[in-house]
Order: sequence, then structure tokens, then C-alpha cells
Amino acid sequence: MSNHNRSLPRPTARELGIFRQFPPIPATCSWCASWNDPFYRRVFARFVSLIIWLNVFPSRKILLSLWRILLLVFALALEVAITLINYHYISMRVIISALLIAVGVLVPIYLVANTPQVFNPLAQVLFSVLLAGASIWFGISLNDKQARKEAARQWLPAAETACKQLLTISNTAERMRLTQTTACNSIEPLLPKGETPLHPIRQMVEVQCRETAEKLATLRDHIDSAVSHWEVFIANNCERGECDAIAYRIGQVREALEARLKQDFRDRM
Repeated sequence: MSNHNRSLPRPTARELGIFRQFPPIPATCSWCASWNDPFYRRVFARFVSLIIWLNVFPSRKILLSLWRILLLVFALALEVAITLINYHYISMRVIISALLIAVGVLVPIYLVANTPQVFNPLAQVLFSVLLAGASIWFGISLNDKQARKEAARQWLPAAETACKQLLTISNTAERMRLTQTTACNSIEPLLPKGETPLHPIRQMVEVQCRETAEKLATLRDHIDSAVSHWEVFIANNCERGECDAIAYRIGQVREALEARLKQDFRDRM
């Protein structure tokens, strides 16, 4: 009977790696880099990739050195842009509005310097409208992204509290399951064995113990799934230092509950 009541160990959200950094993916070459590698290694990987892809090697040492410096600067700028986009520091609307602002500033300067006759009042009005519209769009995009981020961050304390409360409920369900398992194991030697008139009672008790244990285990699985969903929400809306602090506090609650549960049922399990 006790074999039916045992549940498989369930990995916690922290063990699944929601709050910790995943190990880097093994690279196929010595100079390749993954997203979990340091920034300078990723820049070096871009630099080497550009050298191999372009396959341009000037004969003179000075030109070769200048060419490598240019590729290194370009690799650095490329990695910075990719990092900003991937970490959602800027959105596509911000990039497009920034490009429009650059066009609205640089094109009139070019026209004034090279062809002043083209930069007539109509062109001035058009570029002014473009620059004003792009500037407004740029400001709205930044404020909208910041507002959404701040609104989500206001839910972080509630999400942390929900995780702790759900962990307590999950621990209570597991405690009930272990208590029920202990009671069933204590009753089992007292039940009639063999084909006796009281044999249906033994079957009924076994079925009841097994079904109750399965229901409590299923309940705990659903609660742990809800905890994981809240932890994913926290991980997607917190800063790095804040993520570590929240994960540490939730981990302390989880470890304290599990330690107390093990201590209470150490002699019974």
C-alpha cells in the first residue's frame, strides 16, 4: 500500500533554472561564443566572423592594422546593438523613430552644405514636420515602454507573496498526504488477510488510501505549477539584483517548509 502512496520527487522552479543562468551551450569552435559568455568574448567572436566572412587582407601592414581596427569597432557596435535589442532595452519603434530623427537632422545639413537651392521653404517645412513627428513618436515610445515596465514591476511584491502562500499550501498538501500514508500504513497490519468475510473492508481501505494519496499529489502538482507561473512572471519583470533577492527569499521559504516537513516525518517515512 505504501508503494501506491509514494509520489515521485518533483523538481522545484529554482531547480528548473528559472532564476539561475543556464550553462553556456558548447561551441563548435574555439572562438565561437554563446549568449551566456562575457560581452568581450561575444565581440571577439563577431570580430573573427567578420574577418573570415569578408576575407579581405591588405598587403601593407598599416592598412591591415587599420582594417582590423575598423572591423573591431564595427563588431563592437554590432554586438552592442544586438545586445540592446535582445535584452529589450529598446524596441523597434524606438529604433525607427531614432532613425527618422537622424534623417530629419542629417539630410537638411547635407542639402544646405551641397545644394542650398534645393533646401527651399517647402523642404524646410517638410523636414520640420518629419523631425517633429519623429521626436514625438520617439518620446511616446520610450514613455510607453517605461510605463508598461513600471506597471508590471508594481505586481512583483504581490507575485512574491503569492509564491510564498502557494508554497505553504503545497507543503500543507504534502503534509496531509504523508499523514494519510502513515495512517494507512498503521492500519494495514490490522486489516484481515486472505479470503474472509471482512476481506472487502481491506480492499475498500486500500482503494481509499490510494485514491486520497493520488488526489493530494495531484493537488500539489497543480499548486507547484501555479508557483512556477508566478516565478516566470517575476523573472520577466525584475532587474538582475532584484531577481536574485526575490529568488533568495522564495528559496528560504521553500527550504524552511521542506526542512520542517522532513523533520516532522523523519521517523514515520
